[in-house]
Amino acid sequence: MFFLCYFLRYATLLLALVSYGCMTHSDKMASIKEAISFGQLAKAEKLISESGTLGHGKGKNRLLFFLEQATLYHHQKQYKLAEKSYMKASALIDELYTKSLSQGALSFVVNDSTIDYAGEDYEIIALHTMMALMYIEGGSLSKAHIEARRINTRLRELLKDEEATGSYEYHRDAFALYLSGLIFEANKNYDSAIIDYRRALETYDGGYQGGTTPNSLIRSLYLLAKQQGRSEITSSLSQKYQSHLNLVKKHNSRGGVIVLAKGYPSVGKVSQSFVFALGDQIIRYAWPVIPNISVPFPEYDFQIKKQSANVSRSSWPESRYRNHGELVQDHDRIARSVLEKKRLSLTAKSLTRLVAKGAITHELHQINPLLGVMANLIGIITETADTRSWSTLPGKIMMERYFLEPGQSYIIHYRSPGALDQRNVSYHLTPKKNELYFIILDYTRPHITITPKP
Repeated sequence: MFFLCYFLRYATLLLALVSYGCMTHSDKMASIKEAISFGQLAKAEKLISESGTLGHGKGKNRLLFFLEQATLYHHQKQYKLAEKSYMKASALIDELYTKSLSQGALSFVVNDSTIDYAGEDYEIIALHTMMALMYIEGGSLSKAHIEARRINTRLRELLKDEEATGSYEYHRDAFALYLSGLIFEANKNYDSAIIDYRRALETYDGGYQGGTTPNSLIRSLYLLAKQQGRSEITSSLSQKYQSHLNLVKKHNSRGGVIVLAKGYPSVGKVSQSFVFALGDQIIRYAWPVIPNISVPFPEYDFQIKKQSANVSRSSWPESRYRNHGELVQDHDRIARSVLEKKRLSLTAKSLTRLVAKGAITHELHQINPLLGVMANLIGIITETADTRSWSTLPGKIMMERYFLEPGQSYIIHYRSPGALDQRNVSYHLTPKKNELYFIILDYTRPHITITPKP
């Protein structure tokens, strides 16, 4: 009887450990993502600060702590705090690049979650695109200009690394190039803008996983090349994209408004697993997947209307943005594609680890059957999929470029889909010739900012 009670007590404890061990990073981040999706930023901030999963900026998940923290500050328009966290994350990426190489052996023994998370390549690029968007929202096109150059530097580094390893998982980011081109154009750095527009167009046209070729990109490149007298570019674009350019060939000004809309947090990875018996052992095999589910895009209500010279209110709709923008970046699809490209190497590593654990369990069972059972249970507990990712990164980003008449008065109406305060707010804009204005739509905020200030 005593032995039975003793056994049941420890069996219960071991089952609890197994249950906790089966909880993945994505399981523990679910409440934070939910709070942000519903605009409950104070709650999300408290959850992040109290989250042992993220290690409070220390331990193996410290990069994720700074990324999630930066995203939250970014939503809250606390730009200096967001910049500080983004910069810490950027510095960590450089530090962890070399350190992760020396930690690989541990992942073969326990699981991939035991080593420092160094970030996926697309997350490293996303760090710089999100920083660039933050600087734009904060009204600093000069800092965004610097970040655009960092985007290009990071992409060159990724390409160099992948050429050295022969593993081309992710080295071209069409949206990052498009965004950097827009920033260069806004800063009157036209030659660099043309270069990045052309690279972005080549990447989108090459079967980019993050989205199809945006019409606005073709038009942006065409009008800028036309202004700069680059006839070889305009002729090539006219031949290949004639139907896309009919509406903009009449424009004498290539300025206007860029509207970038953020989607809800990315889907993220989840764990799948199965358990089977092999000889005298129980084997658990687990692997990460990204569910192929469609997350609805926030229902932004955004209008630009030309204001009549005779009446004080808007007279006719120039354009309306309600999910009619173009999908320029799909982080969920990119993450899924990158994970699939790594599937073979992840499977090989898991099988090697299972063989090693099986051998250890067998040896201990020969010494003492109870030790073998304990080793087997520990093997089951520690065999978990690595589901870590930047959980609060927007899953999708949509964009539209409105080519407006310079000197004409426009009125902008906006209502946020997710902010607690959902009042309609209005803004006035009289665009200057060839001036590019940015508006970032964030579902957690009731207001927008126009950069540069009109």
